[in-house]
Amino acid sequence: MRPTAQWLVLALLVSVLAAGCTVGGVSPGPTSPSPTSPAASASTGPTSEPSDKPTFEVKQQGSNGPEVTVFIFDATHSLMSARGAADKDSSPLIASEVEPRIGEVPGAPNDLRVLWGGGVCDTAYTVQLTENPAGGLHADVTQGPQSSPYCDSLGVRRGVVLTFSAPVDAMKATGAFHSAMPQ
Repeated sequence: MRPTAQWLVLALLVSVLAAGCTVGGVSPGPTSPSPTSPAASASTGPTSEPSDKPTFEVKQQGSNGPEVTVFIFDATHSLMSARGAADKDSSPLIASEVEPRIGEVPGAPNDLRVLWGGGVCDTAYTVQLTENPAGGLHADVTQGPQSSPYCDSLGVRRGVVLTFSAPVDAMKATGAFHSAMPQ
């Protein structure tokens, strides 16, 4: 794809996300504040009323990549706290080929790890938590706009660790990853 066409695709994607439209049958969810806006390094929240403001806003420092803001929206109203995942949260390995990988935190029955692969041009992510048909947690992870339209690198570990008000069954959890990269 020519650079001019890539800019056009990126501009179209950003305008669609800003308008809150549905793309290809997948809703990108509420728009998030700019990752350059002031935000606490620890999580903020939770809120109980439905809002276009995130329940939590956390900073996540990826391995070999820049720090990004993760905006978390909790429709289950059971999320008590959240933090950006660290390298240590990659272990034990979550046996899944599906992004995001969702797994338990050993010794912490109320906690879940939601992990995914990102890139060096990441700027922000949105995580929307809902209940799935099996009665488990569903996490939609949406990649925000990239800092460059020429960035297609992978290999930056990204994720969050979520603490709920009651034990959660990681085996019932599902997720979906929505890339900002043009297909």
